[in-house]
Amino acid sequence: MSSFNKSSETLKPRNAFAVLKPYIAALASLMVILGLIAATHAMNRPAPISLLLLIPVAVGAFLGGFGAGILALILGLAADHFLFGESAFGIQRLFPYMDEQVRLVFFVAEGLLLSGIGHWHRLSRFQAHESARRQQMLEQEIVRRRKLEESVVRSQRAVKSQLAEIEGIYATAPVGLCFLDRDLRFVRINRRLAEIHGVPVEAHIGRDIQEVVPEVGRAIIPLLRRVIVSGEPILEKEISGTTPNSSQTQRVLLASFFPIKENDGFVSGVNVAVKDITGQKRFEDTLRESEERYRLLAEVSPLVIWTAAPDGTLVYASHHWLEYSGLTLEQSRGQGWTSVLHPEDRERVFTEQPEALRKKLPYETELRFRCHRTGEYRWHLIRALPLCDERGEVRQWVGIAMDIHQMKCGEKAWRDGQARLLLALEAGRMAVWERDSSSGGITWLDPTDMHSAIGFENQFLAWVRDIAERNLPSVPESGDQPAESYSQEFHIVSPDGQSNWVEARGQHVLGNRESGRRLVGVLSNVTDRKRAEESLRHVKEVEEALREADRRKDEFIALLAHELRNPLAPILTSAQLLKRRGSERPELLESATDSIERQVKYLTRLINDLLDISRVARGKLQLSFEVTDMASVIAHAIEVCRPVIEKNQQELVHSAAGQPIYLWGDPARLSQIIANLLMNAAKFTPVKGRIELAMKQTGREISIKVRDNGIGIEPDALEHIFEPFVQFERPLHSGHSGLGVGLALVKSLVEMHGGKISVASAGKDQGAEFSIRLPLFDQSSGRKPDRTEAEDEAQPIKALASDLQ
Repeated sequence: MSSFNKSSETLKPRNAFAVLKPYIAALASLMVILGLIAATHAMNRPAPISLLLLIPVAVGAFLGGFGAGILALILGLAADHFLFGESAFGIQRLFPYMDEQVRLVFFVAEGLLLSGIGHWHRLSRFQAHESARRQQMLEQEIVRRRKLEESVVRSQRAVKSQLAEIEGIYATAPVGLCFLDRDLRFVRINRRLAEIHGVPVEAHIGRDIQEVVPEVGRAIIPLLRRVIVSGEPILEKEISGTTPNSSQTQRVLLASFFPIKENDGFVSGVNVAVKDITGQKRFEDTLRESEERYRLLAEVSPLVIWTAAPDGTLVYASHHWLEYSGLTLEQSRGQGWTSVLHPEDRERVFTEQPEALRKKLPYETELRFRCHRTGEYRWHLIRALPLCDERGEVRQWVGIAMDIHQMKCGEKAWRDGQARLLLALEAGRMAVWERDSSSGGITWLDPTDMHSAIGFENQFLAWVRDIAERNLPSVPESGDQPAESYSQEFHIVSPDGQSNWVEARGQHVLGNRESGRRLVGVLSNVTDRKRAEESLRHVKEVEEALREADRRKDEFIALLAHELRNPLAPILTSAQLLKRRGSERPELLESATDSIERQVKYLTRLINDLLDISRVARGKLQLSFEVTDMASVIAHAIEVCRPVIEKNQQELVHSAAGQPIYLWGDPARLSQIIANLLMNAAKFTPVKGRIELAMKQTGREISIKVRDNGIGIEPDALEHIFEPFVQFERPLHSGHSGLGVGLALVKSLVEMHGGKISVASAGKDQGAEFSIRLPLFDQSSGRKPDRTEAEDEAQPIKALASDLQ
């Protein structure tokens, strides 16, 4: 029964409506049953009253348990007794032998049984519901605990992260940090603050602040206690004192104090941030002293020193400006200073100033200001520099104004002198130069731009460098002795292609101590002088050539007279012998005739050579070109020269080409060329000497060489060997002197055939070799060698044409 009651206690609803709901239901069902019974009773129809009254009992028991069922049973009994009487139940008609008490007992027993069954059903259903609810609550509790555990883990991680962050801040902070408890003992401190104190970190933990840093501690303990009591921070408080690591030096610390509060507002400690500003305070003191010196300097300086706002308006001007302008500082501020500015300069200032302010660059200009004492406008040099902050914005402008009036006047005079100098240099076609001793560069004052000629600069710099690198003991230390000067002439070509001559002169001069010796000079255009000298030299050369030609003419006339007289004497002698004894001695007749014939042939050859050289000189020599076999030409030339060679007992070696060689030329003149070279070799080769004649084909040309082992040719005579009337050595064999026109005639004839001739000799007694190269005739196509019209005519020879014509 106690357990049942305990269980019943657990079934009690928590609110009034839930408690009354089963009783109201039982009462309602009883009213419905009573109405039904009353209705059947009125219709005279019997109804099972006892069974119907058990329905409210069952409803109350099933909804409300045992108490609601008993209430419905009691109400049913009362209704049956008071409303329907003894016959209400109709039991007597069914069971006549039962009395009223037995029916009551049965009714009560049935009602109690229904109440018990209803209570048991309701209890079972409630227990099942409670079990499900507890299972759900258990699962929810498990989920909640897991979330709580995860929240605890996250909180722990956050705490660790915050601790690590705090450790990082403490380790890397550029200022000193520490945490003090309520007893003002160190709980945490970073290395920077330990360095400021000069005490290791370990020596701080757990110790009182005054114990660690006594003098500083005495200064900040009142501040710490005020923070603990009030709970309000104290920011940027300067503390002065000594620390263990600087007992002899007063240090200045900038400290801030932050209270650490718990949830209920209780202050558990103080965070302290400390910055050592000893150096900053010293810098501020130094800056203050510097500003004071700057102010004094500005006041005593002869320069006007001024400052301006970022927008360019004047803020401050030194005392020198106030004295010069006659304005007060208040009158000068802003744009008031422009009242003493020259009217012509104002527009320029107002135009240039906004541009300078926009660019934020140093500014320089020259302005004229009126002096209030004299009323004169004087030139001043204005310079301004912007002072910028870390963002690059201008904080203020600082500048000076310097009186340069005398300098400007001198500069104008200098410019006038410079203009006159440039005019003089231009008129004189001259330039002035100076060498920089440090860099080696050249500074020019060159109005006609002479030094920019093509290729001139490198030559000139090399000459200047050579002068600069020479020893300079000759440079006098005083002006008593003249300095040594240097000069050099250069042939230059100006950019427009004009050729000129310039003369450079330079000398070392003494400068000041900084510059030392300097190298200065003048560059002059001497083209006219050079041309005059060239003309004079040409005139002298012409005069010398005329004198040489006159001398050669005299020599030629003497030589010609001699050469003509030599054969005439044998001719005259032979003629006299023939006249006197020619009929008596036949052998004498033959000998005289041969002598006359030989001498006449010699005279004829001399005259023919003179006529040929004269025709060549006048361009009148005509050639008869045809296809010519060179083998026959050389054979004829050898035949002509053979008597002379055999008379001199000389050896002639001839090497010919293996195949026929043809030229487009004059056979007689080609034979004359070979014969003259052979005769020349025979004349200058000793008895029993050797003469070689070689001919071969080289490409589209023929090469003919005449070599001997005679007296040779001196090197200085090689270039004149082909000039007419030139004989450097007398022939070795009498009767073969000649007029000296053979080689000149050979050269002209070779060139008229489109060829070239050259000579080579190793020197005296080394023999000589003459080489001729002539173009071939193409037999397959009949093509003549390419020759210009000029080569068809005789090339002019520098001979005594006037004497030969």
